[in-house]
Amino acid sequence: MKKISIAAVLGLAANLCVSYPAAAAGKYDGTSALICASSSVNECGLGERCQTRLPETVGLPTLIRVDFAGKKVHPLEALPNRDSTIRSVYHVNERTVISGGESGRGWVLNIHEQTGRMSAAVVTEAEGFVIFGQCAVQ
Repeated sequence: MKKISIAAVLGLAANLCVSYPAAAAGKYDGTSALICASSSVNECGLGERCQTRLPETVGLPTLIRVDFAGKKVHPLEALPNRDSTIRSVYHVNERTVISGGESGRGWVLNIHEQTGRMSAAVVTEAEGFVIFGQCAVQ
């Protein structure tokens, strides 16, 4: 299994923040597939304070592909059984909101349609993760 370094992910995220928003403004609306890089995660457990983590330290992918046409979200790292079906896509206040759920977890991905900035949440009955990052048109 190939591991992606933290520096590589942060470098990609920084590059996405600088180069893609101007070039792809308005293209984060579900008409094209996206690659999204997670830069930080807040891990919260029932009855505990939330802690800032890196995605790979809590078993979450650092890079995901959002395939609107195929209605799937899947990690680009080799993580078994992590593909998830997109159950809904809608637009509100210049944001594309995507949601789904698998294996007792629900998730929502919120992408700003002009900048590609993203936030996401993955939740179960006893834990949750709030994720921040950047998307690029594939």
